[in-house]
Amino acid sequence: MFSVVTKYHKGRHSLFLYNLEIFCAFTQDILRSLFFGAFANLREKDDIADQSADAPEIKGHLSIGESLKGAVKNKPWVVLSLSFILLQTFWVIRMQTAVYYLTYVYRRADLVGAFNGLVIVAVIGNISIPFLSKFMKHRNVMILSMAVFAVGEAIMHFKSIPLLFAGNIIALIAMGAAFSISFVMIADTVEYARSEMHIDEPGILSSVPMVGAKLGMGFGGLVSGWLLSWGGFQATAKIQGAKALTAISTSFVWLPIILALAILGILFVFYQLDEDEIASAKAVSTEKLDDEDI
Repeated sequence: MFSVVTKYHKGRHSLFLYNLEIFCAFTQDILRSLFFGAFANLREKDDIADQSADAPEIKGHLSIGESLKGAVKNKPWVVLSLSFILLQTFWVIRMQTAVYYLTYVYRRADLVGAFNGLVIVAVIGNISIPFLSKFMKHRNVMILSMAVFAVGEAIMHFKSIPLLFAGNIIALIAMGAAFSISFVMIADTVEYARSEMHIDEPGILSSVPMVGAKLGMGFGGLVSGWLLSWGGFQATAKIQGAKALTAISTSFVWLPIILALAILGILFVFYQLDEDEIASAKAVSTEKLDDEDI
């Protein structure tokens, strides 16, 4: 940061950093106040006891051990958690090796900033979810996202700058959709546990996949480092050997494709949750409770 300031402010970086420090501190205080303010008047309605009186088969307020035992029996949740780990694994691998791919495979280090800056297009994938969900099952949206991501990655293998950027845009939009639909699918597994397994523990079911995602990030960093080490990558070298280039291409293109297709296959074969059926069962249950209240 000091080098950038020195370059663009020509010796006036001390005043610039001082003002920046004040601005950051002021912004931090505002954000902290907003954070605590958001929870100051929040009141959680604990209606599990009331619901259990009307539906005695539903179990809530379980211990962590009991919740995990129930979660393991929730097959859609297990499949989704595994998919989360694989998703984060290949995403971290790809992100960590992007700069190497452009610098050593394409030999265009000057494009790294523009290439990485395209991550903003993932928003297109985010906002597409409400529309896709109207015509497709949530599982199929994720499967489509993984397939499109694989196509975008494959396009970048060809030594063409336009294809490099086109493939990156396609892959990033697909990942935006994948990350967004993942959270919707978690909610589906929570409702599945309630309606089919009669277990009401959204906390554990929602948080554990996020822990799995963190594990995936760790695995991604580990695998990425191992592949570069295997290829004899030299950080100080201007030109890498053939084996190192293979390791970089594998990390950035082929391994993400393999893992994305693995997620596609796992969801297609093992994830059979139908959110429409779950929603219908929930509506029927709610209607019965309303009738009983009347």
